[in-house]
Amino acid sequence: MDGGRDYWERYYSRSIARRGDLRNEDCYCSSSELECFLRATGFVPATLEARFHILVVGSGTSRLPQQLAADPALDVSAMDVSETAVSWMRRGHPE
Repeated sequence: MDGGRDYWERYYSRSIARRGDLRNEDCYCSSSELECFLRATGFVPATLEARFHILVVGSGTSRLPQQLAADPALDVSAMDVSETAVSWMRRGHPE
């Protein structure tokens, strides 16, 4: 199944084989552009009176979760089907 777990495991494994490591990637725009979009459209409120929880599904190796987590009002969790991507992100962001 294209786009399934096996596809992404092969994708990240090939990236490691070619480069020796993974890198942060965002598919359609930069993580900064996506964060601006999320805030401009209200998916992430501009002002918060309490902690706001965000789940980034299919985060891969995107910088978006760490950028959003820099906002102390946001409680950010990220997940992906690729154990390779998750392991790589955990090394750089054990929190």
